[in-house]
Amino acid sequence: MYQNEPTITNAIYGIYAVEELVQKNRQSIDKIYFNDKDKKGKLFELLKTVKKEKIPYACIPENKLDKMSNKFPHQGVVAFRTVRPYDDEKKLWEIIETNENPLFILPAGIEDPGNLGAIIRSASAFGVSAILFERKGVVPLNGTVAKTSVGTIENAVLIKPDNLENVVQRMKLGGIQIIGADGRGEFAPEQANFTKPTLIITGGEHDGIPPYLTKLCDNIVAIPMAKEVESLNVSVAMGILLYETTRQKLK
Repeated sequence: MYQNEPTITNAIYGIYAVEELVQKNRQSIDKIYFNDKDKKGKLFELLKTVKKEKIPYACIPENKLDKMSNKFPHQGVVAFRTVRPYDDEKKLWEIIETNENPLFILPAGIEDPGNLGAIIRSASAFGVSAILFERKGVVPLNGTVAKTSVGTIENAVLIKPDNLENVVQRMKLGGIQIIGADGRGEFAPEQANFTKPTLIITGGEHDGIPPYLTKLCDNIVAIPMAKEVESLNVSVAMGILLYETTRQKLK
């Protein structure tokens, strides 16, 4: 489970209600939880659809579903919505097509809602065109994220592609440079050229950039720090990198 457990206020339960959510408002779904017992009929069909649509899901004991639904009848399924829907992937390609010098960020594996909210706020302050997310293992867009973003979450472009690796590869082939940020990087941020179209990738609070994204990076930078400090908070690191992009563009 994530920090800041989902609450009944953003829960949808019951086969027909969750089915309608999947059909009509998929981008607002954070995760769907199914009963881990044998699934039959409409519940089984719903699970197949969720798998096909690559919506994050998990199968858990019925007593946990009971708790999630506040003991209301859930029919073996409970879905949790985000505080706002993610933007459709096509929005990303529209931005790339219409903006001659876009800037994107990808905070991979981020688990703390406070950090994510701070990153969204910094992204808005420094003119980030869109924020990309992995499909799994990332904190949901919950109330803490919204509060920490101080309202900027409403206007930010937030995209969770079905296949993030393919999207990053396509961006790279289209001329967008991929810059990773990791303590093992060989270059300081000021040595990178942030004046051209760029995607900045950072790792999460506990792990670095995932290998499948590391291999796509054109360069990996490391923020200089005192030797006694092992690493920076991920939202602080992202703020420093975004400041450097703005500094270079304003020179």
